[in-house]
Order: sequence, then structure tokens, then C-alpha cells
Amino acid sequence: MKMQRLGLIVMTMASCSVFVHAEENSAPLSADAEIAFLSAYVSRGQVCNDRPVMQPALTVARGGFSFNAWGNFNLTDRITDKNDFSEIDLGLAYDLPTEVMEWQVGFLEYVYPHTLTEVEVETAEGPVTETQAYPGTREMYISAGYPNPYLTPNLTVYYDIDEADGAYVYGSLEREVEITDAFTLTPGFSSGYGTRNYNDFFFGVRKDAWNDGNVYLNADYGLTETVSVGAYISYMWLWDSEIEEGAKEGYLGADSLFGGIMLAYEL
Repeated sequence: MKMQRLGLIVMTMASCSVFVHAEENSAPLSADAEIAFLSAYVSRGQVCNDRPVMQPALTVARGGFSFNAWGNFNLTDRITDKNDFSEIDLGLAYDLPTEVMEWQVGFLEYVYPHTLTEVEVETAEGPVTETQAYPGTREMYISAGYPNPYLTPNLTVYYDIDEADGAYVYGSLEREVEITDAFTLTPGFSSGYGTRNYNDFFFGVRKDAWNDGNVYLNADYGLTETVSVGAYISYMWLWDSEIEEGAKEGYLGADSLFGGIMLAYEL
């Protein structure tokens, strides 16, 4: 199943490449590589790993289309049996040609190559607990943002079309403060809301509810025109008590203070 999903991504990417070549032959090709070292891996209110991780990413874009590959590599054996990738995300996106607001639509494929989970399976002798690979899934999304010098809002709606069959709505407010020509600080606040099916799949709570709240601070310093370094700190908590209980049972906590450093290179 995972190979079929990866095959779908490759074929879709190839189709987009042909379209971009035909329609946007004069558009420049850009690529960005980034690597982050974080004290924990926290996503959408889920503390997936409370120990150090490495997260590399590569984005290639042309003519409004982009392809992104991102991974989470555990630096300890906390989740995987050894230092290994616990998650790989592959994404295709298109930036809509609008002037005032920034709109993007996209597709995300989530693969968990070395993440295991315990599943209760019915047999002739009764229920048996088996260790299986964590199921991958996929999402469609649409995102809208309004960049401005004062306070930038962003709203993204993700819909899981596979395992969860539910939606996660993520909103954020942040402001970029230019300290010098090379140094910027970006404080922000974000929060997420999950539908009943989404929360049931990820937290075992079958109801619509607010999930996570986050306050964070990004620092970015441009070393050259193509190389930058950064630092990040964030605090995550859960709004709903039932979601909180589900997080304690299924993940590694219901809140987290974490941070790290990043290195980015524009190819």
C-alpha cells in the first residue's frame, strides 16, 4: 500500500512537471533545503517524540507549483528501535495567482516507515494484540493568508481523505519584526480545531473540539543571500479535557515546551 501511494505521488509529480514545462517554460526553477534540530517532535497537539529529533526538508518550485519532501529522524530509540526516520511527508502544492491574499491548494502524503503500533486483532481463539506498522494516510488542503506589515493571519483547512476521514482547521496570527537587515524575530499564536472523525482517529475522542494552542517565537539571521540560520521555541497545550486525556494515553504528554535550531540554504 505504501509503495502504491509513493507511486501515485511520483506520477502526479511527473504530470505536474510536464504541465509546468508546457505552460511556464520561462518560469525559473527554485529549490530550498532546510535542516532543523529540535528537542522534541510536536505536531497538531500530538507529542510524537519528547526527545531530540532531526527534520530535513527539500522544496522545489516552478511556475506556482511546488514539491516538498520532509522527514522526521529520531536521534534516539525513543520511538523507533534505533535512530531512524519515523515519518516522511511528501507534498504537492499550487500557489493561486492572486494579488491581495496568498492562496494555496495542495496534497499531502504521510508515510511512517519505522513507526509501530499495537492493534487488537480478532482471531478464532479470541482477541490478540499484534504489533503492526503505523498506517500512512493522505490529506488535501487549502490555505489562505494575508501578509501585511502589522499582523499576518493565516487559515488552513486540511481534510484527511484516507485513514481519519476528517478535517483539521489550523489558524495562526504572527508578526515579523525586522531588527536589522539580516535579523528578524517573528512571534506568533496558533490553534487547531478537529472534526469528530479526525479527533476519534488521532485522540480516541469522537466529538468536534478544539485541539491545540501554541505560542512561539522564530528568530532568523541571514548569513548570506542564500544561507540563513534560525532558532525556534514554542509552547503547546490542549484546550479540551477529553482531548487532553486522549493525548496522555496515545502520545507522550498533553503539553510541551520545545525548541531548536535550523539551517536553510536556497539552492
